[in-house]
This record gives sequence, structure tokens and C-alpha cells, in this order.
Amino acid sequence: MKDSICKNAPIIPISAQMKYNIDGILEALCEIPIPARRLDVPPRMIIIRSFDVNKPGAEIDTLKGGVVGGSILEGVLELGMEV
Repeated sequence: MKDSICKNAPIIPISAQMKYNIDGILEALCEIPIPARRLDVPPRMIIIRSFDVNKPGAEIDTLKGGVVGGSILEGVLELGMEV
């Protein structure tokens, strides 16, 4: 891992089955800084999955669109906004 972006990441030995050092994981998670929320900029989203809700062979006038899932990195989505 010395040549990866994880080279300075902590290594926390645990055993989930034996419930050893689970509190160490929780403490490490609590130390991750919360990023500043930028709500005054246009929304930016990372999309990690998408779903087509239309039936195969659907006619153009019956298309309903799709569904995307991911995380909004900055900004705010508002009702009626074109995405």
C-alpha cells in the first residue's frame, strides 16, 4: 500500500466475530472531518447507479424516464429543477 493513496491510512486490527476493537473502528470514523457544505453553488452529483423504469419496447409517448442513485457533492436540488 506504500505507493497508493492509502499509504498514510491507519491500520486497525479487528475481529468482528469476536467483537474485538470495534470501538477502535468507531473512534476512527468519528475522527474523519466533515467536509464543508457548499449550498450556494449549482448542484453536482456523482452517479453510481441508474435504473430504467420503462418496459422493453415502450413507445416514445409512454416513456417515463429513469432513476439515478448517488451522492450530491455540493449544491441543492430544488423542486422543478431540470437535471
